[in-house]
Amino acid sequence: MSLLLSLSLLFTTGCACDDADQDGACDEVDVCEGDDFADMDEDGVCDAMDLCDGDDASGDNDADGECDDVDEDDDNDTVLDDLDVDSLDATQCEDLDDDGCDDCSNGLPAPQDDGLDTDADGACDAGDPDDDNDGVLDPDDSAPLDPFVCSDTDADTCEDCSSGVYDPSDDGEDWNSDGQCDEVDPPRAGFHETQTVLGKTVSCDSVTNTDSYSECTNTLVDGLYFPNHTQCGPLWSTEESPATDHESFCLQITGSTQFEVYYTCASSIERVTLYGETWGTVNDNGYTESVRCFYPSKDKDI
Repeated sequence: MSLLLSLSLLFTTGCACDDADQDGACDEVDVCEGDDFADMDEDGVCDAMDLCDGDDASGDNDADGECDDVDEDDDNDTVLDDLDVDSLDATQCEDLDDDGCDDCSNGLPAPQDDGLDTDADGACDAGDPDDDNDGVLDPDDSAPLDPFVCSDTDADTCEDCSSGVYDPSDDGEDWNSDGQCDEVDPPRAGFHETQTVLGKTVSCDSVTNTDSYSECTNTLVDGLYFPNHTQCGPLWSTEESPATDHESFCLQITGSTQFEVYYTCASSIERVTLYGETWGTVNDNGYTESVRCFYPSKDKDI
């Protein structure tokens, strides 16, 4: 080492120091032992391993062997640094399709796949004002990722989006078409195994309920069948018997006058009759075994 250089180092550091490898750098700051002027650019990287002259302390962000000072794509997301919104983050680069989502959200530019898209409408959730596409903007949607839940703007306790889109006028099943969804409407009427109708006990061996009707099998009124009086069967029929009034009976059960009855032949015996709201009896050689009363909103054309 030249005397001039040694003196220069002495005056630069302002003190004499131990220098085991005699390279002019004090041991306490010597980055690479035996390497003269170990860190010429004072960037913390010894000269023997320094990729770039100058301040390259940030090193090689994408570990591609090219220091960031000369690497044109520091995060290796294939978008050049001078075009990249964030050149050191591979998940941030640009928004070419202007959908509010970063095209590099998956690590590489892919505008068509740049984030979660709940409703598959081509706009990622981060930039989509209606993530579930139910017609209610996310800030006003009680469940912005569920198209069947959004609000109850008409305060009827029924979900406005129960159909998958916002429609308070169609916010749930409405069995009697009265404008109130079944969730808050009184329960649908129908047969029970035993019930009182106009003061008499109606019993059923079994009850069947569908969306359209309520059916009582082996229908008995105070222990008596309705008369047949019109024809023998067995068969289902919509024909009203002149000996009784099934329309009035079904009106009491479901609120509809629409009915079907299952006629059966048998020996003449006392049967129960109904006219309007008046019960009576008659002898008849056939009987109505089962009665099917339709609901008002599902009236059957006959």
